[in-house]
Amino acid sequence: MRIGYNLKRLGDLMNAGRIIKELERRDRWTREAVDQFQRHQLSNLVKYAIEYSPFYKSLYSGISLDEIPSLERLPVINKRMMMDNFDQFVTDPLLKLADLQKHLSTISRDEYYFNKYRVLTTAGSSGLVGVFVQNRREWSLGIAAIARAAQYAGIRAQFPNRLKSSVITSSNPRHSSWRTIATTNMGQTILQQLSATEPIDTLVAKLNDFQPQTLSGYSSILALLATEQLEGHLRIRPRHIQVSAEVCTVDMNQKMEKAWGVKSFNVYGATEAWVIGATCTNFKGMHAFEDLAIIEVVDENNRPVPYGTQGHKILITNLHNYTQPIIRYELSDMITMSTEVCPCGRPFRLIRDIEGRSDDILFLEGTGSKSVPVHPIHFHSLLGEFQQVKEFQVVYENGDLHAYLVVSGTQDKQAFAHHVENKLRTQLESLGAKSPTIKMHFAEHIQRDPKQMGKLKIIKMVKKN
Repeated sequence: MRIGYNLKRLGDLMNAGRIIKELERRDRWTREAVDQFQRHQLSNLVKYAIEYSPFYKSLYSGISLDEIPSLERLPVINKRMMMDNFDQFVTDPLLKLADLQKHLSTISRDEYYFNKYRVLTTAGSSGLVGVFVQNRREWSLGIAAIARAAQYAGIRAQFPNRLKSSVITSSNPRHSSWRTIATTNMGQTILQQLSATEPIDTLVAKLNDFQPQTLSGYSSILALLATEQLEGHLRIRPRHIQVSAEVCTVDMNQKMEKAWGVKSFNVYGATEAWVIGATCTNFKGMHAFEDLAIIEVVDENNRPVPYGTQGHKILITNLHNYTQPIIRYELSDMITMSTEVCPCGRPFRLIRDIEGRSDDILFLEGTGSKSVPVHPIHFHSLLGEFQQVKEFQVVYENGDLHAYLVVSGTQDKQAFAHHVENKLRTQLESLGAKSPTIKMHFAEHIQRDPKQMGKLKIIKMVKKN
């Protein structure tokens, strides 16, 4: 049983290796070839969804299979719509949400469902947990996309002297970051898989002992580890840094480069579409993997915004998932597409900035009649100025703003807290908001919620009692 299981996983990995070769050829396509491929894939996907998904058959009831309309004329969907109609949404009638949830409650490794599917959940930071299913072919393509992102960063498997790689991910086998590492851990690298919820001292000790050549993980964790390196507690010399799953701010990037002497490569992904984009060695932005997904950057009314303008959200279309078609699916990520072309010659457009998620925005009472949106970037930019602040979290509860700080090298914490409080108040008032009562707290560490896959939510909003 175990031998058959491992042979099947090895087969998926070998299939991913063949797909990687195809992705490498696509990196040399022309822009026209990318556009033509997108149209072809979209047409096939829509036709398949109409034929095999009762949800899409109803949603697209007025669409003729002989003439698929342009993407922007198709209806927009979201996670709530998908989960409320899950059994009709998927294209295999054997896939039932209740059964999948039972399966998810028991998995502990890289397990199959019905011997051909892998089942995942999202972190559910919006309050609604999503369930996602891929067949073996779709899974292999996702693994290939991850390998492509590594290649963009110059990371390739080495033999016989294998790379030593440390990866800091979720510890939950229901999450894609854990499962993809489990799938790929077949001996190509010497792998150290660490949990983002482990205490920072534990991570430092394990990394010092392992001495990785490549280091990847959540942006906030790697920025915290960079501080440990600068303070002399962490003593590693990675040649490659990859950050993912969270927004990586300018100050985070600068801290990591100062600590390790190398630039960090950004990987932008989502369970709904695997890898959406990745940085190449030119660092002009992230190449959108447009042969795998179509990204529409739109305003709050789903209208496209010009390149160079930040969108309110994106609509993602996964061009390769036929088991659970994701077509014009709403994600709250606020991104800006670049007006530049990367000199590397790849045909894919560049994502210039990712500023977080629109559902992370804090709305405060304004000095006028309207509420004032406060984006997490305002807290990042302000608190990132203080070298003493290793980590922070802002919690808005019952009208009060609580700032939790992990600091080092500060003798008079009360004076420092007063200084930061005044800076925060000035920042909020400069945005046109009435500053709420600000309460400063010092902590040994910021607790990471395992239910959120170990990600750090910079702004938490607690509803009033």
